[in-house]
Amino acid sequence: METFNAAYAAWQAGADMRARRQRFKNYTYGNQWADIVPGRQGSPPCTEGEAITNTGRKPLTNNLIHRLVKAIVGRWRSMPASASVYAGGQKFIKYNELEDIDARLLEEFLISGVAVQRIGRTSDGRVTVDNVMTSDFFVNVHSDTRGRDVELLGMLHSLPLSEVVRRFCGGNASKASVIRRIYAGLAGTDAVSLATGSSALGVSVAGGEDFFRAPDVSSGAPRCRVVEVWSRRSADVYLCHDRRDARAFAVPVSQQKKIDSENRRRRRNGEPRIEARFSVQTVWYYTFYAPTGEVLAEGVSPYPHHGHPFVFRFYPLTDGEVHPFVEGLVDQQKYINRLIVSIDHTMQTSAKGVLLFPEQQLVSGWTLADVAREWSACDGVIPVRGGEAEGMPRQVVASSGDPQAYRLLDIQMKLFDQISGVPEALLGRQTGATGAELYNAQVENATSNLTDIFRTFAAMLMARNAKAVSLESNNY
Repeated sequence: METFNAAYAAWQAGADMRARRQRFKNYTYGNQWADIVPGRQGSPPCTEGEAITNTGRKPLTNNLIHRLVKAIVGRWRSMPASASVYAGGQKFIKYNELEDIDARLLEEFLISGVAVQRIGRTSDGRVTVDNVMTSDFFVNVHSDTRGRDVELLGMLHSLPLSEVVRRFCGGNASKASVIRRIYAGLAGTDAVSLATGSSALGVSVAGGEDFFRAPDVSSGAPRCRVVEVWSRRSADVYLCHDRRDARAFAVPVSQQKKIDSENRRRRRNGEPRIEARFSVQTVWYYTFYAPTGEVLAEGVSPYPHHGHPFVFRFYPLTDGEVHPFVEGLVDQQKYINRLIVSIDHTMQTSAKGVLLFPEQQLVSGWTLADVAREWSACDGVIPVRGGEAEGMPRQVVASSGDPQAYRLLDIQMKLFDQISGVPEALLGRQTGATGAELYNAQVENATSNLTDIFRTFAAMLMARNAKAVSLESNNY
Protein backbone atom coordinates (compact mmCIF):
# COMPACT_ATOMS: atom_id res chain seq x y z
CA MET A 1 0.00 0.00 0.00
CA GLU A 2 2.99 2.33 0.43
CA THR A 3 3.49 2.67 -3.32
CA PHE A 4 -0.26 3.05 -3.85
CA ASN A 5 -0.39 5.88 -1.32
CA ALA A 6 2.63 7.52 -2.94
CA ALA A 7 0.87 7.35 -6.31
CA TYR A 8 -2.21 9.00 -4.83
CA ALA A 9 -0.03 11.74 -3.31
CA ALA A 10 1.62 12.34 -6.70
CA TRP A 11 -1.78 12.57 -8.37
CA GLN A 12 -3.00 15.04 -5.76
CA ALA A 13 0.15 17.13 -6.21
CA GLY A 14 -0.90 17.67 -9.83
CA ALA A 15 -4.33 19.06 -8.92
CA ASP A 16 -3.35 22.66 -9.60
CA MET A 17 -1.80 21.77 -12.94
CA ARG A 18 -4.97 19.88 -13.97
CA ALA A 19 -7.19 22.79 -12.90
CA ARG A 20 -5.10 25.29 -14.87
CA ARG A 21 -5.08 22.98 -17.86
CA GLN A 22 -8.90 22.79 -17.75
CA ARG A 23 -9.08 26.61 -17.72
CA PHE A 24 -6.69 26.93 -20.65
CA LYS A 25 -8.64 24.28 -22.56
CA ASN A 26 -11.86 26.22 -21.96
CA TYR A 27 -10.30 29.34 -23.44
CA THR A 28 -8.89 27.44 -26.42
CA TYR A 29 -12.19 25.85 -27.41
CA GLY A 30 -14.49 28.82 -26.82
CA ASN A 31 -15.77 28.39 -23.26
CA GLN A 32 -14.17 31.68 -22.23
CA TRP A 33 -16.67 32.89 -19.62
CA ALA A 34 -16.36 29.92 -17.25
CA ASP A 35 -14.08 31.51 -14.62
CA ILE A 36 -15.74 31.71 -11.20
CA VAL A 37 -16.22 35.24 -9.82
CA PRO A 38 -17.85 36.54 -6.58
CA GLY A 39 -21.58 37.20 -6.78
CA ARG A 40 -22.99 40.70 -6.52
CA GLN A 41 -24.36 41.98 -3.21
CA GLY A 42 -23.82 38.80 -1.24
CA SER A 43 -25.11 36.40 -3.89
CA PRO A 44 -23.23 33.10 -4.31
CA PRO A 45 -20.25 32.87 -6.68
CA CYS A 46 -21.06 32.33 -10.34
CA THR A 47 -19.32 32.14 -13.70
CA GLU A 48 -18.30 35.30 -15.52
CA GLY A 49 -20.85 34.46 -18.20
CA GLU A 50 -23.65 34.35 -15.63
CA ALA A 51 -22.44 37.60 -14.07
CA ILE A 52 -22.50 39.33 -17.48
CA THR A 53 -25.97 37.97 -18.23
CA ASN A 54 -27.29 39.20 -14.86
CA THR A 55 -26.33 42.76 -15.85
CA GLY A 56 -28.42 42.56 -19.01
CA ARG A 57 -25.51 42.09 -21.40
CA LYS A 58 -24.56 39.19 -23.67
CA PRO A 59 -21.28 37.28 -23.00
CA LEU A 60 -19.82 37.42 -26.52
CA THR A 61 -16.62 35.63 -27.51
CA ASN A 62 -14.09 36.30 -30.26
CA ASN A 63 -11.91 33.21 -30.01
CA LEU A 64 -8.40 34.15 -31.13
CA ILE A 65 -6.56 31.44 -29.17
CA HIS A 66 -8.01 28.48 -31.07
CA ARG A 67 -7.11 30.05 -34.42
CA LEU A 68 -3.56 30.56 -33.18
CA VAL A 69 -3.18 26.99 -31.89
CA LYS A 70 -4.45 25.58 -35.19
CA ALA A 71 -2.00 27.76 -37.12
CA ILE A 72 0.95 26.53 -35.04
CA VAL A 73 -0.05 22.87 -35.39
CA GLY A 74 -0.53 23.37 -39.11
CA ARG A 75 2.87 25.01 -39.39
CA TRP A 76 4.52 22.13 -37.53
CA ARG A 77 2.92 19.56 -39.84
CA SER A 78 4.07 21.48 -42.92
CA MET A 79 7.67 21.89 -41.78
CA PRO A 80 10.13 19.54 -43.54
CA ALA A 81 12.08 19.28 -40.28
CA SER A 82 9.15 17.58 -38.55
CA ALA A 83 9.46 14.61 -40.92
CA SER A 84 12.96 13.87 -39.57
CA VAL A 85 11.39 12.85 -36.28
CA TYR A 86 9.84 9.86 -38.03
CA ALA A 87 13.00 8.69 -39.75
CA GLY A 88 13.29 5.72 -37.41
CA GLY A 89 9.64 5.44 -36.59
CA GLN A 90 8.17 4.18 -39.81
CA LYS A 91 9.28 0.62 -39.08
CA PHE A 92 7.09 0.27 -35.97
CA ILE A 93 3.94 2.21 -36.90
CA LYS A 94 2.38 3.75 -39.99
CA TYR A 95 3.71 7.25 -40.70
CA ASN A 96 0.31 8.87 -41.31
CA GLU A 97 -1.13 7.40 -38.12
CA LEU A 98 1.87 8.49 -36.06
CA GLU A 99 1.89 12.02 -37.44
CA ASP A 100 -1.81 12.46 -36.65
CA ILE A 101 -1.31 11.19 -33.09
CA ASP A 102 1.59 13.60 -32.61
CA ALA A 103 -0.36 16.54 -34.04
CA ARG A 104 -3.06 16.05 -31.41
CA LEU A 105 -0.32 15.75 -28.79
CA LEU A 106 1.24 19.04 -29.92
CA GLU A 107 -2.15 20.70 -29.54
CA GLU A 108 -2.30 19.41 -25.96
CA PHE A 109 1.30 20.53 -25.43
CA LEU A 110 0.42 24.11 -26.42
CA ILE A 111 -2.66 24.15 -24.20
CA SER A 112 -1.39 22.48 -21.03
CA GLY A 113 2.39 22.41 -21.41
CA VAL A 114 2.27 18.64 -20.87
CA ALA A 115 2.79 15.93 -23.48
CA VAL A 116 2.62 12.25 -22.48
CA GLN A 117 2.69 9.09 -24.56
CA ARG A 118 2.73 5.43 -23.60
CA ILE A 119 4.64 2.95 -25.75
CA GLY A 120 3.46 -0.62 -25.41
CA ARG A 121 3.07 -3.84 -27.28
CA THR A 122 0.04 -5.92 -28.13
CA SER A 123 -0.21 -9.66 -27.65
CA ASP A 124 0.55 -10.19 -31.35
CA GLY A 125 3.82 -8.23 -31.06
CA ARG A 126 2.67 -4.97 -32.63
CA VAL A 127 4.11 -1.80 -31.11
CA THR A 128 1.50 0.74 -30.04
CA VAL A 129 1.84 4.46 -29.30
CA ASP A 130 -0.99 6.12 -27.38
CA ASN A 131 -1.48 9.66 -26.17
CA VAL A 132 -2.15 9.81 -22.42
CA MET A 133 -4.63 12.34 -21.08
CA THR A 134 -3.03 14.87 -18.77
CA SER A 135 -5.81 14.30 -16.25
CA ASP A 136 -4.90 10.58 -16.08
CA PHE A 137 -1.15 11.00 -15.71
CA PHE A 138 0.75 11.51 -12.46
CA VAL A 139 4.42 11.84 -11.59
CA ASN A 140 6.39 12.81 -8.53
CA VAL A 141 7.74 16.36 -8.26
CA HIS A 142 10.88 16.64 -10.39
CA SER A 143 13.05 19.32 -11.95
CA ASP A 144 14.95 17.57 -14.77
CA THR A 145 13.26 18.34 -18.08
CA ARG A 146 14.24 14.87 -19.32
CA GLY A 147 12.63 13.22 -16.31
CA ARG A 148 15.79 11.50 -15.15
CA ASP A 149 15.08 12.37 -11.51
CA VAL A 150 11.63 10.78 -11.59
CA GLU A 151 11.13 8.07 -9.00
CA LEU A 152 7.42 7.30 -9.48
CA LEU A 153 4.95 7.82 -12.28
CA GLY A 154 1.91 6.17 -13.77
CA MET A 155 -1.56 6.64 -15.14
CA LEU A 156 -5.20 5.89 -14.45
CA HIS A 157 -7.03 3.40 -16.66
CA SER A 158 -10.78 3.18 -17.24
CA LEU A 159 -11.55 -0.32 -18.50
CA PRO A 160 -14.60 -2.57 -18.80
CA LEU A 161 -14.65 -5.35 -16.22
CA SER A 162 -14.20 -7.98 -18.94
CA GLU A 163 -10.99 -6.27 -20.07
CA VAL A 164 -9.67 -6.05 -16.51
CA VAL A 165 -10.25 -9.78 -16.02
CA ARG A 166 -8.67 -10.65 -19.38
CA ARG A 167 -5.54 -8.60 -18.73
CA PHE A 168 -4.83 -9.60 -15.16
CA CYS A 169 -6.21 -13.08 -14.58
CA GLY A 170 -3.20 -14.66 -16.29
CA GLY A 171 -5.32 -17.55 -17.54
CA ASN A 172 -6.17 -18.50 -13.97
CA ALA A 173 -9.86 -19.06 -13.27
CA SER A 174 -9.52 -18.54 -9.52
CA LYS A 175 -7.76 -15.20 -10.01
CA ALA A 176 -10.46 -14.14 -12.47
CA SER A 177 -13.05 -14.83 -9.75
CA VAL A 178 -11.03 -12.77 -7.25
CA ILE A 179 -10.90 -9.80 -9.65
CA ARG A 180 -14.65 -9.96 -10.22
CA ARG A 181 -15.27 -10.02 -6.48
CA ILE A 182 -12.98 -7.00 -5.95
CA TYR A 183 -14.89 -4.79 -8.38
CA ALA A 184 -18.31 -6.15 -7.53
CA GLY A 185 -17.68 -5.31 -3.88
CA LEU A 186 -16.66 -1.70 -4.39
CA ALA A 187 -20.13 -0.35 -3.69
CA GLY A 188 -20.22 0.97 -0.13
CA THR A 189 -16.72 -0.24 0.71
CA ASP A 190 -14.71 1.44 3.48
CA ALA A 191 -11.43 0.45 1.86
CA VAL A 192 -11.48 3.56 -0.32
CA SER A 193 -11.99 7.07 0.98
CA LEU A 194 -14.81 8.49 -1.15
CA ALA A 195 -16.36 11.54 0.45
CA THR A 196 -19.11 11.70 -2.17
CA GLY A 197 -19.94 8.03 -2.02
CA SER A 198 -19.12 5.25 -4.44
CA SER A 199 -20.85 3.08 -6.95
CA ALA A 200 -20.39 -0.46 -8.18
CA LEU A 201 -17.45 -1.25 -10.44
CA GLY A 202 -15.72 1.96 -9.42
CA VAL A 203 -17.84 4.02 -11.81
CA SER A 204 -18.02 7.73 -11.11
CA VAL A 205 -21.48 9.21 -10.79
CA ALA A 206 -20.16 12.42 -12.39
CA GLY A 207 -17.81 13.06 -15.25
CA GLY A 208 -15.19 14.75 -13.09
CA GLU A 209 -11.72 13.56 -12.17
CA ASP A 210 -11.38 10.95 -9.46
CA PHE A 211 -8.37 8.84 -8.58
CA PHE A 212 -10.46 5.95 -7.29
CA ARG A 213 -13.38 5.92 -9.70
CA ALA A 214 -13.50 5.75 -13.48
CA PRO A 215 -15.37 8.56 -15.24
CA ASP A 216 -19.00 7.97 -16.05
CA VAL A 217 -19.90 6.90 -19.57
CA SER A 218 -23.13 7.72 -21.34
CA SER A 219 -23.49 4.28 -22.87
CA GLY A 220 -21.89 0.87 -22.83
CA ALA A 221 -20.58 -1.29 -20.00
CA PRO A 222 -19.53 0.37 -16.73
CA ARG A 223 -15.86 1.23 -16.50
CA CYS A 224 -13.49 0.06 -13.80
CA ARG A 225 -10.62 2.06 -12.38
CA VAL A 226 -7.16 0.49 -12.62
CA VAL A 227 -4.12 2.38 -11.33
CA GLU A 228 -0.84 1.69 -13.13
CA VAL A 229 2.22 2.68 -11.09
CA TRP A 230 5.88 2.50 -12.05
CA SER A 231 8.43 3.06 -9.29
CA ARG A 232 12.20 2.99 -9.28
CA ARG A 233 13.54 0.84 -6.50
CA SER A 234 16.43 -1.41 -5.52
CA ALA A 235 15.73 -5.09 -6.05
CA ASP A 236 17.44 -8.45 -5.85
CA VAL A 237 17.59 -9.81 -9.37
CA TYR A 238 19.26 -12.43 -11.47
CA LEU A 239 21.13 -11.10 -14.49
CA CYS A 240 20.50 -13.74 -17.11
CA HIS A 241 22.15 -14.55 -20.40
CA ASP A 242 20.27 -16.93 -22.66
CA ARG A 243 22.92 -18.47 -24.92
CA ARG A 244 20.33 -20.21 -27.04
CA ASP A 245 18.42 -17.05 -27.99
CA ALA A 246 21.39 -14.67 -27.60
CA ARG A 247 19.59 -12.28 -25.31
CA ALA A 248 20.21 -10.77 -21.89
CA PHE A 249 17.52 -10.01 -19.34
CA ALA A 250 16.92 -9.62 -15.63
CA VAL A 251 14.37 -11.47 -13.52
CA PRO A 252 13.40 -11.23 -9.84
CA VAL A 253 15.00 -13.73 -7.50
CA SER A 254 11.54 -15.18 -6.99
CA GLN A 255 11.84 -16.70 -10.47
CA GLN A 256 14.95 -18.71 -9.62
CA LYS A 257 12.97 -21.96 -9.61
CA LYS A 258 11.70 -21.21 -13.13
CA ILE A 259 15.23 -20.61 -14.35
CA ASP A 260 16.47 -23.83 -12.73
CA SER A 261 13.57 -25.79 -14.17
CA GLU A 262 14.23 -24.41 -17.64
CA ASN A 263 17.93 -25.29 -17.36
CA ARG A 264 17.13 -28.88 -16.36
CA ARG A 265 14.84 -29.21 -19.36
CA ARG A 266 17.51 -27.82 -21.66
CA ARG A 267 20.16 -30.13 -20.20
CA ARG A 268 17.98 -33.12 -21.09
CA ASN A 269 17.51 -31.79 -24.61
CA GLY A 270 21.16 -30.83 -25.03
CA GLU A 271 20.40 -27.12 -25.38
CA PRO A 272 22.55 -24.22 -24.06
CA ARG A 273 21.61 -23.26 -20.54
CA ILE A 274 20.61 -19.85 -19.16
CA GLU A 275 23.50 -18.31 -17.22
CA ALA A 276 22.25 -16.44 -14.13
CA ARG A 277 24.17 -14.20 -11.73
CA PHE A 278 22.81 -12.59 -8.58
CA SER A 279 22.90 -8.80 -8.40
CA VAL A 280 21.29 -5.86 -6.63
CA GLN A 281 20.11 -3.28 -9.14
CA THR A 282 18.00 -0.19 -9.39
CA VAL A 283 15.07 -1.31 -11.48
CA TRP A 284 11.75 0.00 -12.64
CA TYR A 285 9.00 -1.96 -10.95
CA TYR A 286 5.42 -1.96 -12.19
CA THR A 287 2.28 -2.50 -10.12
CA PHE A 288 -1.33 -2.48 -11.28
CA TYR A 289 -3.76 -1.72 -8.47
CA ALA A 290 -7.50 -1.97 -8.01
CA PRO A 291 -8.97 1.19 -6.46
CA THR A 292 -9.07 -0.61 -3.12
CA GLY A 293 -5.27 -0.90 -3.18
CA GLU A 294 -5.21 -4.62 -3.99
CA VAL A 295 -2.50 -5.70 -6.42
CA LEU A 296 -3.69 -7.01 -9.78
CA ALA A 297 -0.21 -7.54 -11.27
CA GLU A 298 3.37 -6.61 -10.44
CA GLY A 299 6.91 -7.25 -11.52
CA VAL A 300 10.17 -5.87 -12.86
CA SER A 301 10.07 -3.95 -16.14
CA PRO A 302 9.89 -6.51 -18.94
CA TYR A 303 10.97 -4.08 -21.64
CA PRO A 304 14.32 -4.34 -23.41
CA HIS A 305 15.15 -0.80 -22.34
CA HIS A 306 14.51 -1.87 -18.69
CA GLY A 307 12.52 1.30 -18.04
CA HIS A 308 8.94 2.46 -17.83
CA PRO A 309 6.77 2.71 -20.98
CA PHE A 310 6.14 6.48 -20.77
CA VAL A 311 7.76 9.43 -22.50
CA PHE A 312 6.76 12.90 -21.42
CA ARG A 313 7.75 16.56 -21.44
CA PHE A 314 6.61 19.42 -19.22
CA TYR A 315 7.12 22.86 -20.74
CA PRO A 316 9.07 24.81 -19.69
CA LEU A 317 9.37 23.20 -16.22
CA THR A 318 10.95 26.20 -14.50
CA ASP A 319 11.49 25.41 -10.80
CA GLY A 320 9.10 22.48 -11.29
CA GLU A 321 6.38 24.77 -12.67
CA VAL A 322 4.58 24.36 -16.01
CA HIS A 323 3.70 27.48 -18.01
CA PRO A 324 2.25 26.55 -21.42
CA PHE A 325 2.07 28.66 -24.55
CA VAL A 326 -1.66 29.44 -24.13
CA GLU A 327 -1.19 30.80 -20.61
CA GLY A 328 0.26 34.09 -21.83
CA LEU A 329 -2.74 34.70 -24.09
CA VAL A 330 -5.58 34.21 -21.63
CA ASP A 331 -5.53 37.68 -20.09
CA GLN A 332 -5.43 39.35 -23.51
CA GLN A 333 -8.29 37.18 -24.74
CA LYS A 334 -10.30 38.01 -21.63
CA TYR A 335 -9.83 41.77 -22.10
CA ILE A 336 -10.73 41.56 -25.81
CA ASN A 337 -13.96 39.75 -24.91
CA ARG A 338 -14.85 42.42 -22.35
CA LEU A 339 -14.29 45.21 -24.88
CA ILE A 340 -16.49 43.44 -27.43
CA VAL A 341 -19.26 43.02 -24.84
CA SER A 342 -18.97 46.68 -23.88
CA ILE A 343 -19.14 47.86 -27.51
CA ASP A 344 -22.08 45.54 -28.25
CA HIS A 345 -23.98 46.80 -25.19
CA THR A 346 -23.33 50.42 -26.19
CA MET A 347 -24.63 49.77 -29.70
CA GLN A 348 -27.77 48.07 -28.38
CA THR A 349 -28.63 50.84 -25.91
CA SER A 350 -27.74 53.86 -28.08
CA ALA A 351 -30.46 55.86 -29.86
CA LYS A 352 -30.94 54.80 -33.49
CA GLY A 353 -33.21 57.22 -35.32
CA VAL A 354 -35.49 58.08 -32.39
CA LEU A 355 -38.17 60.63 -33.38
CA LEU A 356 -39.00 63.44 -30.96
CA PHE A 357 -42.49 64.69 -31.87
CA PRO A 358 -44.04 67.45 -29.73
CA GLU A 359 -47.60 66.50 -28.77
CA GLN A 360 -48.85 70.08 -29.34
CA GLN A 361 -47.85 69.73 -33.00
CA LEU A 362 -50.10 66.68 -33.52
CA VAL A 363 -53.05 67.68 -35.75
CA SER A 364 -56.59 66.50 -35.10
CA GLY A 365 -57.29 62.99 -36.37
CA TRP A 366 -53.65 61.92 -36.31
CA THR A 367 -52.05 59.50 -33.89
CA LEU A 368 -48.40 58.90 -33.13
CA ALA A 369 -48.70 55.58 -34.97
CA ASP A 370 -49.74 57.51 -38.09
CA VAL A 371 -46.78 59.81 -37.64
CA ALA A 372 -44.35 56.86 -37.29
CA ARG A 373 -45.74 55.27 -40.45
CA GLU A 374 -45.45 58.42 -42.52
CA TRP A 375 -42.01 59.23 -41.07
CA SER A 376 -40.59 55.98 -42.38
CA ALA A 377 -42.26 56.32 -45.80
CA CYS A 378 -40.10 57.65 -48.64
CA ASP A 379 -42.81 60.07 -49.78
CA GLY A 380 -44.62 60.60 -46.48
CA VAL A 381 -46.23 63.92 -45.51
CA ILE A 382 -46.92 64.82 -41.87
CA PRO A 383 -49.07 67.88 -41.15
CA VAL A 384 -48.11 69.80 -38.01
CA ARG A 385 -49.99 72.38 -35.94
CA GLY A 386 -48.40 75.68 -35.07
CA GLY A 387 -44.98 76.83 -36.13
CA GLU A 388 -41.37 76.50 -35.18
CA ALA A 389 -42.07 78.32 -31.93
CA GLU A 390 -44.08 75.32 -30.80
CA GLY A 391 -41.09 73.00 -31.44
CA MET A 392 -40.65 71.03 -34.62
CA PRO A 393 -40.27 67.22 -34.81
CA ARG A 394 -36.64 66.03 -34.96
CA GLN A 395 -34.79 62.76 -35.19
CA VAL A 396 -32.07 61.74 -32.73
CA VAL A 397 -29.24 59.50 -33.96
CA ALA A 398 -26.57 58.84 -31.35
CA SER A 399 -23.13 57.39 -31.97
CA SER A 400 -23.26 53.58 -32.08
CA GLY A 401 -20.10 53.24 -30.05
CA ASP A 402 -17.32 55.02 -28.26
CA PRO A 403 -14.47 55.69 -30.72
CA GLN A 404 -12.00 55.22 -27.87
CA ALA A 405 -13.36 51.72 -27.24
CA TYR A 406 -12.78 50.78 -30.89
CA ARG A 407 -9.27 52.19 -30.71
CA LEU A 408 -8.56 50.28 -27.51
CA LEU A 409 -9.88 47.06 -29.10
CA ASP A 410 -7.54 47.56 -32.06
CA ILE A 411 -4.61 48.03 -29.67
CA GLN A 412 -5.50 44.86 -27.78
CA MET A 413 -5.72 42.85 -31.01
CA LYS A 414 -2.23 44.01 -31.97
CA LEU A 415 -0.92 43.25 -28.48
CA PHE A 416 -2.37 39.74 -28.75
CA ASP A 417 -0.29 39.08 -31.87
CA GLN A 418 2.83 40.57 -30.27
CA ILE A 419 2.51 38.60 -27.04
CA SER A 420 1.84 35.33 -28.86
CA GLY A 421 4.96 35.80 -30.99
CA VAL A 422 3.02 34.56 -34.01
CA PRO A 423 2.75 37.42 -36.52
CA GLU A 424 0.40 37.76 -39.47
CA ALA A 425 2.63 35.95 -41.95
CA LEU A 426 2.35 32.68 -40.04
CA LEU A 427 -1.42 33.03 -39.84
CA GLY A 428 -1.69 33.31 -43.63
CA ARG A 429 -2.85 36.95 -43.59
CA GLN A 430 -2.00 39.53 -46.25
CA THR A 431 1.29 41.09 -45.15
CA GLY A 432 2.02 43.38 -48.07
CA ALA A 433 4.69 41.07 -49.45
CA THR A 434 5.10 41.42 -53.17
CA GLY A 435 6.89 38.18 -53.90
CA ALA A 436 7.03 34.55 -52.83
CA GLU A 437 10.60 34.80 -51.57
CA LEU A 438 9.81 37.78 -49.36
CA TYR A 439 6.68 36.08 -48.00
CA ASN A 440 8.56 32.84 -47.27
CA ALA A 441 11.24 34.84 -45.48
CA GLN A 442 8.60 36.44 -43.28
CA VAL A 443 7.14 33.02 -42.46
CA GLU A 444 10.56 31.66 -41.57
CA ASN A 445 11.25 34.63 -39.30
CA ALA A 446 7.87 34.13 -37.63
CA THR A 447 8.63 30.44 -37.06
CA SER A 448 11.81 31.31 -35.15
CA ASN A 449 9.65 32.45 -32.23
CA LEU A 450 8.30 28.91 -31.96
CA THR A 451 11.61 27.10 -32.34
CA ASP A 452 11.93 26.38 -28.63
CA ILE A 453 8.51 24.74 -28.47
CA PHE A 454 9.07 22.73 -31.65
CA ARG A 455 12.54 21.53 -30.59
CA THR A 456 11.35 20.53 -27.11
CA PHE A 457 8.47 18.60 -28.63
CA ALA A 458 10.75 16.97 -31.19
CA ALA A 459 13.17 15.86 -28.43
CA MET A 460 10.33 14.02 -26.75
CA LEU A 461 9.33 12.33 -30.01
CA MET A 462 12.90 11.18 -30.60
CA ALA A 463 12.95 9.63 -27.12
CA ARG A 464 9.64 7.97 -27.97
CA ASN A 465 11.07 6.53 -31.16
CA ALA A 466 14.05 5.09 -29.30
CA LYS A 467 11.77 3.18 -26.92
CA ALA A 468 9.44 2.07 -29.69
CA VAL A 469 12.25 0.79 -31.91
CA SER A 470 13.72 -1.18 -29.01
CA LEU A 471 10.40 -2.99 -28.63
CA GLU A 472 10.21 -3.66 -32.36
CA SER A 473 13.68 -5.15 -32.53
CA ASN A 474 13.45 -7.31 -29.41
CA ASN A 475 11.15 -10.08 -28.28
CA TYR A 476 10.49 -10.44 -24.58
